[in-house]
Amino acid sequence: MRTASEFGRERHAFAVSGTMFNVDVEVQDSDECIERLSYGQRSLWFLHHLAPEGAAYNIAAAARLLSPVEPDVLERALQALVDRHTALRTTFPAIDGEPCQRIAEDRCLSLRHEDATGWDTERLRSRLAEEAWRPFDLASGPLLRVTLWTGGPGGPLILLVIHHIIADFWSLAILMRELPVLYREAATGTPARLPLPGLAYEEHVRLER
Repeated sequence: MRTASEFGRERHAFAVSGTMFNVDVEVQDSDECIERLSYGQRSLWFLHHLAPEGAAYNIAAAARLLSPVEPDVLERALQALVDRHTALRTTFPAIDGEPCQRIAEDRCLSLRHEDATGWDTERLRSRLAEEAWRPFDLASGPLLRVTLWTGGPGGPLILLVIHHIIADFWSLAILMRELPVLYREAATGTPARLPLPGLAYEEHVRLER
């Protein structure tokens, strides 16, 4: 088994619609427990590696919070969201040059909290756009980022950014609906009454293949 220092970048050829492309990928050890990618995920993985510094496949949703929010409580609610959905704990390394998905048993999510006191609307919008367009690292993750701004114009603002390889707009809307419920649970201790998550995405991949 190779050590972490022996991992490196290798060039591999992939075919898309009959055209061959060469991309540089981060290669990791083949002894890891992995899942295969769906056909759609494989395409997104390939397109990401053609332009890894881009953010064309970032999906972002921002929301104004109508009441004050406790950042530490929000972080616990976000962690509950990550614990609840395996997709939010998934990364996409290359194993022996082949893309795969690795699902972590647990992954800590860190809320980014910024004090926007004294900012004008233009500065806040600029920071929101900067976070929304910051690229992801598919191999190491995390593939969900959350930023909270407090003290700025218009009240607290939260931004969720996720890579399209693990979610679509419909999925992100579900996360945004579940988050307030999990926040109340974290704040009050009242159990969240949420339905069990549907079929995990890796199960869809197995059915597809």
